[in-house]
Amino acid sequence: MNETTLCSHVYSIMLSRDNTLPIRSFRFKCCAAYQPNEITKLIIAAIQRRTETLELNMLSNFLDMKLASNIFTCMTLTVLKLKHLTILGDIPQINNTISLLKTLHLDSVTFNTHKQIIDFLLFFPILEELQTNKVKVFPLREFVPKTADKIKCLPNLVTAKLSDNKPIPLFLLSRARSLSITLTWTHYFQVPIFYNLTQMELFSNLEGKSWPKKWMWMLEMLQHTPKLQHLIIHEEIENGIENGNDDDDDEDIWEDPKIVPECLSSQLKTYLFKNYRGKKCELQFAEYVMRSSKVLCNMIIHSACSIDLNAKYRMLQKLSVCPRGCKLIFE
Repeated sequence: MNETTLCSHVYSIMLSRDNTLPIRSFRFKCCAAYQPNEITKLIIAAIQRRTETLELNMLSNFLDMKLASNIFTCMTLTVLKLKHLTILGDIPQINNTISLLKTLHLDSVTFNTHKQIIDFLLFFPILEELQTNKVKVFPLREFVPKTADKIKCLPNLVTAKLSDNKPIPLFLLSRARSLSITLTWTHYFQVPIFYNLTQMELFSNLEGKSWPKKWMWMLEMLQHTPKLQHLIIHEEIENGIENGNDDDDDEDIWEDPKIVPECLSSQLKTYLFKNYRGKKCELQFAEYVMRSSKVLCNMIIHSACSIDLNAKYRMLQKLSVCPRGCKLIFE
């Protein structure tokens, strides 16, 4: 049975069902040989039957705008997962429609412009969970939001997990309570105030490039997360080997800020650092957090596997002499 025949067969089965019986979940994975019209017709039929969960793996095909309009106007859809597709054209302007979507996952999805991806995300005003992986914008260029754009955000967002934040401006996530970001580029970008953020996880994967300003950027994140209680930092590992040259001289740029971030003075309870190598900026950042945190209960340091026991002992000695009121756990 070829692709077209299979689509027609499934479509016939869907039409033969009792219309009062909703299709709770619809998952579709498209292969190379297909008829776009047949696939669009099949997915639209599923959406029209009050689908709540829709998962599309289109293998680098385009999202038809007719299909997109149906997705946006579906009043039962609460979970949408899109993978391997390109979204063309402007996001439809649909009046008097408020999407009920609460969970959105984008994996290997390409947009034409930054405006398009912003319009796409803002179409789901009650979104609670956002996950992105390999989201791209062509042509790829640095995006600087206008002043008016900074007030727009996803107001009900609870969790956001971004494997690469380049295409998605952070101001859209400023109401999130839990945030996970993989830093994969060395450009400095603007940090909004995260009003509700209580947990932040940062993965540093800079492909072997030294970025001393990274630690100052992380300090800025602390200054913009007044309610942060749990901080997790993962240092980069490439091909199983911890990155970074012995460039401590270049990293000796730390200066304590004049004003202690609000989260350190009254909120932060746990700090977990993974793949700690004892580099100067790592040590300076950890010492600053210990010195400045008033309610910190636990600082947990996981050292990199490549560090020998003597080096671990020296790092533990350095951290142990730092004034602190928290429990230091060094593994």
